[in-house]
Amino acid sequence: MKFTQLKNSLNDGECSSVYLLEGEDDYFKNKSLKLIKNKFLSEPTFNYAEFDGSGLDVSALTASLSAFPLMSEKRITVVKNFYPTKDVLKGDFKSFLEKPPSDEILIISNDKVSETLKKFTSVTVVDCGKEDASVLSRWVIGECGKNSVK
Repeated sequence: MKFTQLKNSLNDGECSSVYLLEGEDDYFKNKSLKLIKNKFLSEPTFNYAEFDGSGLDVSALTASLSAFPLMSEKRITVVKNFYPTKDVLKGDFKSFLEKPPSDEILIISNDKVSETLKKFTSVTVVDCGKEDASVLSRWVIGECGKNSVK
């Protein structure tokens, strides 16, 4: 799905337990993350954790994914630049990907494609690659309109 489709699905009340934001456009990745957080996270102090994927201790990640939300509908865990090998996709983390709990959301934000994560049916892939000129021009026109600029 593209960024615009993610925006529409969230507005329709749909929610995935695992989002894989892939692409080189940081604007779309950051905006996607913000949309998901704004939709489901009411108390970020207790219900938000962020990890760097390079050298990540998977046990810390699975501990975050097994925590219950407090004063919020969902708990969100974000991992940036996480490209798990087949060895990582075992045990508790694999169990989470195969059957994620409904009160947890895992967001993986990657610059490159991760085929190993796409194999799980629970993973919703959001394409955050560079857009074409027509999409960008609509965005510029929209931003100008919001700020009363012609």
